[in-house]
This record gives sequence, C-alpha cells and structure tokens, in this order.
Amino acid sequence: MFIVLLLLLDIYTAHCQTTTTTTTPTPNRIYGCSFLNNTYSTNSAVSNQFQFPNHTSIILTASYTFLLSSLSISTFELGLIYPFSTLTYLVPFPVLFNCASIVRSCQLQTMAGTASISRDSEPIRVQLTQFNYTSTSIPLNQMGLYLKQGRYKLSNCSLNDGEYITEPNTIFNIQIQYEKSVGTPCNPSIDTCGTSSLTTCSSSSSTCTCLSTSSLVSYSDSFYCADTMNSSNCNIFPTRCVTWCNLTTNNLCICPINTLKIQRNNLYICELPVNSFNCSINDSIRRCPFGQICQNGQCIDDIIITTTTTMLTTIQPNNSNNSIDQRLRIALGVIAGLLGTSVLVLLGVFFWLRLRQKRRRIQAAKSPSPSFSSSTSSLYISPIQQQDQQQQQKQEEFLSKNTIYQLPFDNNYRKFTPIYRTDSFRQAVISGHRRINQTSEHISTKRDSFIEQASYYKDDVGLPIYSTLEFIVPSETKRIYHRNSNKINNDVYQVIIPSSSSSILTHSV
Repeated sequence: MFIVLLLLLDIYTAHCQTTTTTTTPTPNRIYGCSFLNNTYSTNSAVSNQFQFPNHTSIILTASYTFLLSSLSISTFELGLIYPFSTLTYLVPFPVLFNCASIVRSCQLQTMAGTASISRDSEPIRVQLTQFNYTSTSIPLNQMGLYLKQGRYKLSNCSLNDGEYITEPNTIFNIQIQYEKSVGTPCNPSIDTCGTSSLTTCSSSSSTCTCLSTSSLVSYSDSFYCADTMNSSNCNIFPTRCVTWCNLTTNNLCICPINTLKIQRNNLYICELPVNSFNCSINDSIRRCPFGQICQNGQCIDDIIITTTTTMLTTIQPNNSNNSIDQRLRIALGVIAGLLGTSVLVLLGVFFWLRLRQKRRRIQAAKSPSPSFSSSTSSLYISPIQQQDQQQQQKQEEFLSKNTIYQLPFDNNYRKFTPIYRTDSFRQAVISGHRRINQTSEHISTKRDSFIEQASYYKDDVGLPIYSTLEFIVPSETKRIYHRNSNKINNDVYQVIIPSSSSSILTHSV
C-alpha cells in the first residue's frame, strides 16, 4: 500500500513540473546586440557630445539645460542634464538596442569612481522607465534609466516583454560625464570640458575655456559656453544659443551695440535710444523705444504720426495697429481729463462754501450780543395807573429795577406810560396800585428776544409785535371782603381778548 502512494505522488509531481514548464517558457538568448549609435548621434541636443569606442560602449559628455526645475518638463532632450532637486542632477538616458524594440529590465552594475562609490557594486536587476523625447526619431515611451555622472555596465537585459534576453557575455558600457564650467582646472591631454565644438581645455592656462569669447553665459553661479549666431547659426547647440533679442523668450539673447535689452510681456527685444537717428523700418531687431515709431530713419513719438495720418486720411498698413492703440490712448486721456476737471470744480465749490460759512461765523461773533439772557418765553408788561406824586415816587423806587422802557404814546392819556416787566399774568395784575372801583386794565405781552435788545439794534430786526389782554380789575373792597370772610376764593378777573369776536375768559389770581 505504501508503494502505491509513493507511485501516485511521483506521478503528481511530474505532472506539476510539466505544467509549469509549459506556462513559463525559458526566454531565448540573443547574440550580437549593440547600441543604436546612429540614433544617439543624430538626435543629440549638442553635436559631437556622443563618442562610441565600440558597438557596446558609449561615452556621453552631457550639458546642462539651464532650467531651475524639471518638474514641469514632460519631454526631454537627448544628452542633457536636468535638475531634479537643488543638489541632484540626472541624465534621462534611453537604452536603444538594435536587436529589440523594447527593453524592460537589465542587470545594472555601478563602477568605481561614480559619485561616492569606491569599488564596483554587485549587479542588480532594475526596471527601466518610460521617457518621452523631443526628437521624433526616438519612439514614444522609450525605456531608459536616470543616471548620474559615472560609469555603468548593463547585462542580461530582458527584451520584448521577456521573450528574449541578451546573452550573459555581452556587456554594455555607459560612461557619462558632465560638462565643466569655464575656469575649471583641467588636463589638456586627458580631460574633456564639454562638447568639442564649443569648449576646450586651454593648454596655456590648463582651464576650461570657450572657443568663442562671445558665447560665455551664466548659469547657477557659474559660466558655461553657448552657441552663437555668428559662429554656427545655432546649429551646434540650438537650445543654448546666444541669439538676437527679437521677440524671443530665450534669456540668452543679446542685442547689437547701442541698443538696450528689454523684457516686455515675457519677450526680449532690443530698443534704440529715445529719438535715435539709426532706426529702419526694415530692421526687426533694432526697435524704436516704446511710444515711438521709425520715420525717415528717426524714432519719433507715434502720436505725431497718428495725428498727421488722421488729418491726411492716409493710414499706412504697417502702422494700423499703432494708430488704433494711439486713438484709444487719446480717448482715455480725454476721459481722464474730464474726470480730473470735474473733481477740481467740485473741490473748488466745496472750499468756497466752507469759506463762506466761516466768514458768517466770524461776522456773527463780532456782532453785539444782548445784555440779558435771550429767553424765548413771553412776558407780561403791566401799566401803572397815575397817582399822587409821592405815592408814584415810592412805587417807581420799588419797581425801578424792573423798568425796561416806556410804551408808545398813549392816545387816551396823551403821554408815555412806564411799563414794568413781570414773569406771569398774576404779577402783572397785582403790581398795580390799590384800586377802589372796578376798572379795566390792559396787559401787553411780547417775546424777550425783542425786549432785551438795545434800541439801536431793534431797527435791524424790525419793530416788536404786541398782543394785548384787557381785563377787569375788581374793587379793593371786594378783595378785603374775601380776605375777612376767610374764604379760599381768589380774586376773579374777566379777561377780554381783543379781536373781531367778543371773547371773554375768566382768570383767577
């Protein structure tokens, strides 16, 4: 029984091994793979930056891209160095073989002398990354590696999704060196400062220098060599070329002598001095300053040209845009002038009103003020009946302090009657002398504001208006009778309001 179980287990194991072998076939080995040297040379960003000791070896002298960050870059140029942080610069290096269209992974070995590596590292398998390059000759999503300055070896590369693999004895050597800044010490016999078309190691100074003195540019606090229009028409390094500032975003552009490099709307242009005599309508590089145009070889204000062409109704086609802009500026200037004038007029009226009000206040302060309090309450004026001279003198002494002025001439008595100021109707009535018979008295009332002012000032405000109350005074005997009878009743007076209607009121005091 035990023998039978062993036999069945052996059959099952053999079946499993057979199944595994059929599902994961062993990749075929490919011999004779090499780099696509022609593709690297023709698509490089800088001419002569690739060197090929053999078909499986590449030496790249990479150049800086002059970018602050590559985070916003979606495509790369072949053979350039990109900053991926403040201290990390890498080269997106594509792995291009002639034996396969797709390379998925390789065994990578870092050789001594690369960065801080003091000895060769052990080979490790790494997955390649997809890159997009600006050159149309390199396929999209090309597989490659991010490499630093140094030497590397690739082997046992997986091709075409693992269908093939390079044979173990084929080693692909890659050497990447960064360009050196101008002034860096170098050995003319063995060192390379950069691309041989732009940079060289001077034998006299043993430092890296530029072949053209006008190609020196600054980047990251160092100087490097760039291409120029004069030397190669920007064929050596198109993306790092010193060109004329003719509406370009390239900050390496330059301007001719006697012109200024101006950046306007993120575009660089070359402007002549104001009112220059060296302009030409056919010169797109040497431009007149902003606000001027070229006419007869001189830069003049374009407002003059616009006004002249409007009067002559002849607008040149190449100056149509300038004329439209000038008309717009004139319209805006007129509107601004009207608004400014309106503001000045309003301010003038405002200050005039303030000054007028201030003058009125000063004039009122200088005017004579009344000697008494300017109360607005009404007062009562009581006439005093004439009596004997002695009694009248005593009464006048008693009320002398309250005498204000005399009433107008009385037609009945043919004389001026003194009047006295009282605070109430009651005081006005009882202020008279004792009366034996029932008599009729008159009380005049008027406002303090008229009474308290001096006579010379009354002419300015007009004569006062009097209102008169006529009342009947009871006899003195009646008043004595009421007091002797110990009655609480007060004296009752009939008050007659003089008017067209005979109105009679009763007033007790």
